Formats: sequence, C-alpha cells, structure tokens
Amino acid sequence: MNSEGCKIDFSALAAAGFNEEAADERFAGMGQLYEECLLLYFRSDNITKLEQMAAEHDWENVGKCAHTLKGSAGNLALEPLYDIYAQICSCARSGETSGIPAMLRRARELESAFRKAAGCADIPAE
Repeated sequence: MNSEGCKIDFSALAAAGFNEEAADERFAGMGQLYEECLLLYFRSDNITKLEQMAAEHDWENVGKCAHTLKGSAGNLALEPLYDIYAQICSCARSGETSGIPAMLRRARELESAFRKAAGCADIPAE
C-alpha cells in the first residue's frame, strides 16, 4: 500500500491495458517510483481540464493538453490511453474535431478503469 492508501493491483492494470514490461523497462524496475508517478497522474486530473477545453471549443489547447496526456500515458505504459490521446491530439491539430467528444468519453472510461484497477478510484484531484 502506498502513501495514498492505494494497493496497486498490477494484474488488474494489465487486464485494463497496462504494459508491465514497458513500465518495468522505463522505470528500471523501480516499482515504488512507478507508483508515485501513477498517483501524480491520477491526482492531476488533467482529463477534466481537457474536457473543459473541448466544451469551450478551444481546439489549440485541446491539442496541447492531449499531447501532454499522451506523453504521460505513454511513460506510464497505459497504452490504450496513449492511443486515444494521440488520436485526440491529431484531430485537434488537423481541425477534424467532430469525433473528439466521443474520444473524450472513451478516455474518461479508460481513466476510470485504470484508477479502479490501481485501487485508486477515490483519489481526489489536486
């Protein structure tokens, strides 16, 4: 159990699409560091900011925020989130924004699944 009281279940994370091998390589086997970074990601709740930008049709900042989230998800080996944020980033930059709301709903579902799998569904945003 970590400082937030979450017991991360890596098997459940893997079932949700987490690539444990990639994370282990990226974090050089330092599981505690990975957990701290994952918790920082969850607490940041940047998906809410991204949803607000999209609701305001602020596509330039949607692209920037999605790019940041893509990098975070990629570094944390949350591959389905990486993929959806890459799509959002591409659509925002190209001006093909009509599909972004559906992509954001899917991103929210994935974020919730990863939070639940990590045992951190109730972590408050900062």
